[in-house]
Amino acid sequence: LAIMTTAQVIALFQMIGVTATLSVSWEDPIRSLIRCVQLFNFDVEILQIECLSGPSVLTLYIGKLMVVPLGLLLLSIIHIIAATTVFKGRFKETIYALYGSCGML
Repeated sequence: LAIMTTAQVIALFQMIGVTATLSVSWEDPIRSLIRCVQLFNFDVEILQIECLSGPSVLTLYIGKLMVVPLGLLLLSIIHIIAATTVFKGRFKETIYALYGSCGML
């Protein structure tokens, strides 16, 4: 339950962050909330991928698109390792945890 609640809060922060990108002049209570929430938003451009591949817009766009598939792959690998070692091969019982984690991503 705590993991699901945390996932929902993170999703809410992301939605508020997207709302902050709109060209709207927000009043003070909302503006303060947006400033606080922006601390938790993940910005792919912080990784500065353009240093590795050059300033190509297409490369940056593809890099942003690959974040989710790579995250799903990482979650799947972690799940396989955990199900094999910790849960002793009970994949059917733990597959719903992987579904929930993928849904959060």
